[in-house]
Amino acid sequence: MIAMKQTLKELFERAETWPEQAQAELIELGHEIEAEHGGVYHASPEELEAIDAALGEIERGQAISEEDAEAMFSNSIRSAAPSCGSFTSVTPLDGRGHLADNGSG
Repeated sequence: MIAMKQTLKELFERAETWPEQAQAELIELGHEIEAEHGGVYHASPEELEAIDAALGEIERGQAISEEDAEAMFSNSIRSAAPSCGSFTSVTPLDGRGHLADNGSG
């Protein structure tokens, strides 16, 4: 454990010399890792702006139906994966982005 802490300390010291964009990426990755392990996720300014825009659309009644969203998603999956042949379903994910347990395993 001491070696791990020392390695992290050394990495952060080196990161102080990195370009600002690389430092921002390290911070973003750190937030993502922290959120995965029970921490609080901190949305970026861009993500917060997109969320605000989406909420505004919903308030103005500009949201599409769930059925339309599923159809758009299904069509985009099919067009993005032409080598998959004629697949007709998408494996559902649980709330954490992992494959959902469909009871077959």
